[in-house]
Amino acid sequence: MNKAVFLDRDGVLNEEIGHYVWELEKLVVLEDVPESLARLKQAGYYLIVVTNQAGIAKGLYTAAEVEACYQKLQQATGHALDACYFAPSHPAFRSRCYVSLIR
Repeated sequence: MNKAVFLDRDGVLNEEIGHYVWELEKLVVLEDVPESLARLKQAGYYLIVVTNQAGIAKGLYTAAEVEACYQKLQQATGHALDACYFAPSHPAFRSRCYVSLIR
């Protein structure tokens, strides 16, 4: 049987700064995250990030900028994450809801 841990991004893996994080220099991985993720991987868990990125629907940033943040997160954690998903929608804005997978 497979085991998985589903993680949010902002405030869980990286510092919560009080507003949207899409600029690479503002994405700061929390200090204990790489070691914690390594311990979960060693215990046999798949690690999956799921997050809403409503700033895309609002036109504040692009899916490509979110993907770049995930690449930085992967590098900082030794590529421990098995999958990263995000939904770029917001109910108050006309947007198509889809989920993007970043490996």
